[in-house]
Amino acid sequence: MAKNVFLKICYNILFLLSFNPLLHLVVGFEVISSSCFKPDFKAKSPFEANLNKLISSLSYWTPDIGYGRDSIGEGTDAVHGIAVCRADMNHDDCRTCVDGAGKEIRKRCSLNGGGIIWYASCMLKYSKSKFFSQIDLENQVHGCSPNKVPYPIALVREKRKLFRWLIKGASKNEKFFAAGNMKVGLANPIYGFVQCSRDLSSVDCKKCLKKARRMLKTTCRTKACGFVFTGSCMIKYDSNPFIND
Repeated sequence: MAKNVFLKICYNILFLLSFNPLLHLVVGFEVISSSCFKPDFKAKSPFEANLNKLISSLSYWTPDIGYGRDSIGEGTDAVHGIAVCRADMNHDDCRTCVDGAGKEIRKRCSLNGGGIIWYASCMLKYSKSKFFSQIDLENQVHGCSPNKVPYPIALVREKRKLFRWLIKGASKNEKFFAAGNMKVGLANPIYGFVQCSRDLSSVDCKKCLKKARRMLKTTCRTKACGFVFTGSCMIKYDSNPFIND
């Protein structure tokens, strides 16, 4: 993954916001990654019309509760999709993110029968196949900051405690979301969040997050910031606060 992607997700936002309080709009609403799925479809087909209706439906309904799910059409022309906003996002920011995700994925996957796109603040996925209630770890994006912390042993220990606590909390929360922080020795706290798509069961939410945590442990063990976003769940930590109150 390109280095600029790490900087969008793992950056000292507080420092930058002291100079530009609107910068969170840039950081939160830029594309992290996307992927397009086969099979393709023909332009101006019934499937394309249904896909456009689906994108509009997700853009309209998702901001109300931070999650949207819909199916449009029947048979081979049917399309299914979900959109998920990070649970700390307000209604307007969620709408902005999902609306942008819908427009961008139509550009990137213009004639693809399925696709997924991740932003720092939301995710949108659609497919010809009905994928609801299924854990999706095949589609994923991950990254770490280039910086190591000066207290690696303490970080690994406290990060493990933090995510164990957050995963347990998220699986019991109606939004499948949990955020918090934990002190790392004499250093500053680490901040983290976890979240699942609400079409999963509580058991599958926990499974998804545990697997994402293992990926994060492997890729970002002693880094100052790291994230793993999949098609079903998200996990991130940072040495700077990034969750909205």
